[in-house]
Amino acid sequence: MRIATKTKTRSSLTSPADFLENIIKLCWSREPVNSLLDYCEIVWREMSSQQWTHKLNVGTQNKTRLLISKHSAVFGLVAVGKNGTKSPATYSLAVEPEDFGS
Repeated sequence: MRIATKTKTRSSLTSPADFLENIIKLCWSREPVNSLLDYCEIVWREMSSQQWTHKLNVGTQNKTRLLISKHSAVFGLVAVGKNGTKSPATYSLAVEPEDFGS
């Protein structure tokens, strides 16, 4: 297994705390142009699982919505470098809706 040594772990992965639908809204901080970053992945797993079981390439954007209940899953964000190395996953934190933005 290769571990990223150059691509930085993304920070500030958040989700609005009162969003009650079976949709998860995720947002994370965007870093200045990073020539090492190829794309980011949202990863998730059931609460009972110890390993990430799903992933979704979200490109270089800094927010996304998934049609998944946030009550039965754990979400993370992984940065993938142009050389294929991956950062450790950053876990999602609940935030107030106004912090999420539009």
